[in-house]
Amino acid sequence: MLEIQHLTAGYPGNMVLQDISLRFRAGAVTVVVGPNGCGKSTLLKAIAGILPSSGQILLNGEAICALPSRCRAQKIAFLPQNRQIPEITVGRLVLHGRFPYLTYPRQYRKADYAAADAAMAALNLSDLAERPLTSLSGGQRQKAYIAMALAQDTDVVLLDEPTTFLDIAHQLQLMALAKELAANGKTIILVLHDLTLALEYADAMVVMDNGTIAAQGRPEEVFRSGCLKTVFGTDVGRTLVDRNWKYFYL
Repeated sequence: MLEIQHLTAGYPGNMVLQDISLRFRAGAVTVVVGPNGCGKSTLLKAIAGILPSSGQILLNGEAICALPSRCRAQKIAFLPQNRQIPEITVGRLVLHGRFPYLTYPRQYRKADYAAADAAMAALNLSDLAERPLTSLSGGQRQKAYIAMALAQDTDVVLLDEPTTFLDIAHQLQLMALAKELAANGKTIILVLHDLTLALEYADAMVVMDNGTIAAQGRPEEVFRSGCLKTVFGTDVGRTLVDRNWKYFYL
């Protein structure tokens, strides 16, 4: 379990998050939603140890922020929203996810290549392994970066708006992959803008507003609470399709 206790984090002169406490279950997909600027990305960066913070961040009872960055990267993978596009191939990018495991002289091992190959296969990228990253579409590049995060093979995976640039079919594929990873015991935390996607696929939801937690719980509980209308100013409806709830904007 990943647990956050009284977390305050942000930037000099602007503490975005104020005294936040949350628990993220292993084996579950948690989706964080909220308006622009509410602190979603700041939350993920603080968990990953990129931003200075106060409070406690515990993974299975261990204070992870006190760990060296290399050890922390073996436990938590973080894919930020904004990234540079280096002049390398897809395969080489995905291999970068293995960097926390390399020892001097930092040469990749068979296990590293196997992990990268498995991550690319999971996202149907194997045929693009030798393609330059700069030659890909936005959606293909997004999948390559997600594969890099998966190759890191951590207990916790943080993805900030991973569905950006992906068409509907690939968004659904990504959410199915997130569910599969969670079923294998990983803690998956996603930031999404699409409320309907979050409600349909999340095991748990966190609704943020102005650096605080407006609501949290199972999607059913969040939907019934009425907080989505309050926070987003948007009505969301639902209907039963094949015994499953399908959500839509009104």
